[in-house]
Amino acid sequence: MNNMSRPNEKVILRFLILALIAFSISSVVADYLTQDSLPASLRDNYYSEFFRRYPTLSNSMGVVFVGTELLSLIGLWGYWNPARYMYAIVIAATCITTPLLGPSISTAWGGAFEVAAAMAAGGILVLIFFTDLRLGSTVSKSSREIP
Repeated sequence: MNNMSRPNEKVILRFLILALIAFSISSVVADYLTQDSLPASLRDNYYSEFFRRYPTLSNSMGVVFVGTELLSLIGLWGYWNPARYMYAIVIAATCITTPLLGPSISTAWGGAFEVAAAMAAGGILVLIFFTDLRLGSTVSKSSREIP
C-alpha cells in the first residue's frame, strides 16, 4: 500500500565517498593555487610550526593518515564491514591530532573545500553507523519497508 521508496543507502554512500575524495583533492589544489593571494606575513606562517620543525614526522603522519583513510574508503566502497571501524578511527585520530599540530593558515577556497569534505565525511559516518546499511550483509526488502 505504501508506494514510497527509501533512497538506496549504498548508492548514497558511494556518492559521498566520491564527493569526499573530490573535495579533499580540491582543497589541496585550491590551497596550492591560491596561496600567493595571501599577504606575505601570512604566507610565512602557511604551515604550522609542527610541520616546519618536524618535516619528516609530519610527512610520515600524513602518509599514514591518508593511506589508512584511502584503504578504509576502498573497504567502504566494497561494503567490507571492518572498514567502518577503520574509517571511524582515522576520522577520530585526525580530529585529535589536528589541534595538537598547532595553528595553520588556509586560503578561502581551500577552507571552503575542507568544510565540504568534512560534511561528506560526516554523512559517511551517519550512513555506516546509523542507518539500515549494514556493510558485509544484505538487508531484506521486507525489513526496509516503512509500516
